[in-house]
Amino acid sequence: MPISNTNSIVVGQMIRGVSAIAFGDGQGFTQNSTLYTVTLVDVANDTLISKAVVNHTYFVSPPVIGGVAGWRAFTEGCCRLSPPSHINNPDVGIRITTLVNLGVPTAQSPVSGISPIVDCPKSALCLFQVPAIAPPSQTISYRFANTTEASDGQGFFRQPGQHPAASPDPVIDFTTGIYSWNPTGATLAPAGTNTLYSTQVIVEGRIGAALVSWIAVDFFIRLSDTASPDRPPVFVAPTLPEGTILTTTVGAAPVTFDVAASDPDTGDTVTLGMLGMPVDATFAPTAGNPATGTFTWTPASAGAAILTLTAQD
Repeated sequence: MPISNTNSIVVGQMIRGVSAIAFGDGQGFTQNSTLYTVTLVDVANDTLISKAVVNHTYFVSPPVIGGVAGWRAFTEGCCRLSPPSHINNPDVGIRITTLVNLGVPTAQSPVSGISPIVDCPKSALCLFQVPAIAPPSQTISYRFANTTEASDGQGFFRQPGQHPAASPDPVIDFTTGIYSWNPTGATLAPAGTNTLYSTQVIVEGRIGAALVSWIAVDFFIRLSDTASPDRPPVFVAPTLPEGTILTTTVGAAPVTFDVAASDPDTGDTVTLGMLGMPVDATFAPTAGNPATGTFTWTPASAGAAILTLTAQD
């Protein structure tokens, strides 16, 4: 969520949403009234992450969508970022959809988490994974969102490679979620300005061959110059390896682990962040070189969460 002044907002603060939430059953929607809890503030990139819990009761039978009985719930609003930084979808509406399937007990939607801005080199192949998990009964697949799914119906949406002056289309692996794009030759923003391409991925959950759930993951790819002398920070011990799965029992001893990241450039200060953190968890980082932090969570209910660590200099 881009904001105008991150210095005035802190983690834990309640803010009012600026997008509508529709439940897919024609029984009303929320409009600019939902309160969100801020879970991450990124002053350097002028973004924040927030969460909200919205309750709704369905009284009508679900329609059949793609062979699945469920409601297409979504949040939407205006508008995406403006030019000249935003190249492929400037100033158009945004929509994030999910399938509400109450007919299958194990059809909870997948959970995903990725930084709102993913940095990629402007003249080389960009590879990264869109992380996601689902209940054990489901398998996960990935695809790109289409215009109807990713816009508010009054505009359009183009994946990065679909921009007239961009490069070949990106590819996402159906099974692994590995996102691949070679932006060599893509349109760039004016010098001194961030170059941003918006993209949206649909993560689908299946039981056998049957589609039972999906969520949308919307984020920016920022093209940067790899010739910059500033080197990025790296995670070091005792940070857990990427892909680590931690399992615990509701109400048992808290899950806790330590994180550290250092920067090879002397004099740089590293700041840690965490995406996807449950609202009842804590992450206490200390900036420095290395930067350190401790995560602690005692789950109050069963479920799953994806934690994505960030380190910035």
